[in-house]
Amino acid sequence: MDSNIFQKEKSFLLKKIKILSLILLLAFAVIIAFTAYFLKERGLLKINVKSPSLKPPYAAEVNKIINPLLYSGVQMFADKNVYLTLDFDKKIWTLHNMHMFNDKGELILREDKYGTCGELAAYTATKIRPIFENDYNILFVRASQSGYFLM
Repeated sequence: MDSNIFQKEKSFLLKKIKILSLILLLAFAVIIAFTAYFLKERGLLKINVKSPSLKPPYAAEVNKIINPLLYSGVQMFADKNVYLTLDFDKKIWTLHNMHMFNDKGELILREDKYGTCGELAAYTATKIRPIFENDYNILFVRASQSGYFLM
């Protein structure tokens, strides 16, 4: 008889465990749902099914300017007007005519697409400033990311 009572108790406890597990699972689902709702209302969670990633402003216009550009200084040194002078007494070397500018003082890239870090950044900035002028200011503290223009 004791084993029969033990079996009934065991069965009763297993049912209780299953019910409590189900309640715990439902409570966890409700907590997740309320957390997502709270974060969305606060603007900390943005769920956009149609467009999973936000597009930067004027992305198409900027890409049209940036895509043809390539990081390279070889064309600069191969130009016949670029030359190096050495002053051994003062221990100074000077690279002449490295940069080219138009009549407006704007930088001209070699073959309209090659330049080094600062040149590509300056060229890009002058080309995209008119696109952004009403909404953004473009300022440089330092420009030295050559990896962006690599192919």
